[in-house]
Amino acid sequence: NRSRLAPAATPYQLAFDVLSNGGDASVAVSAATPAFVVSPSSIDFGTLTQPETRALALTTQTDTPVPLTITLPADAPWLMADTTTASITRSRSLDLRITANPVDLAPNTYNATLSIAHQASGRVIAVPITMTVGVPPQFRVEPHVVDFGETNQPASRTITLINGGDMPFDWRIEKPAGAGWLSVSPENGTVTTAVKLTISVNPAPLPPGPKSASLSV
Repeated sequence: NRSRLAPAATPYQLAFDVLSNGGDASVAVSAATPAFVVSPSSIDFGTLTQPETRALALTTQTDTPVPLTITLPADAPWLMADTTTASITRSRSLDLRITANPVDLAPNTYNATLSIAHQASGRVIAVPITMTVGVPPQFRVEPHVVDFGETNQPASRTITLINGGDMPFDWRIEKPAGAGWLSVSPENGTVTTAVKLTISVNPAPLPPGPKSASLSV
């Protein structure tokens, strides 16, 4: 029953003898009692443009309180933990919250190792952590000018909304008041790489002459 054993750097061991009229035998028994375990064993935050938090589960099999020290690398200021000390038991585990913050960092892949230690038993677990800083969402429209020329019939043209960043973003079209002769489909959505929009005009209700409008994305 490991819950009754104090954490130790080496396994508990014993041997007992089995005696019989057919001969004797010796049986060796060992039981490891690591002070604590961590799950998952590593964290990959993937590509970020905003801070994100993940949890590390710290657990133990003993009823004896296990004091822990959490150490963050000094050269990784982008990495944070919600505490640097903890005490856990079999009935009181801990979800250690780890936050990676890509703000103000250049696009790149960043690596760090977080250490969790139990001094009494000498157990130390190193948790590798990776974060990739992506290019922030940025977009452009091609073409950015649409000329329908001279027409007295409904007509349509296609433009493309392009995302030059690494993260998707939401968008919407704002049409000026009084431009009932102009429509756009779709009018909103989310773009990961690119999305096509259809711009349509209906000149039927308009008097002769040039007509123009500006769309805001």
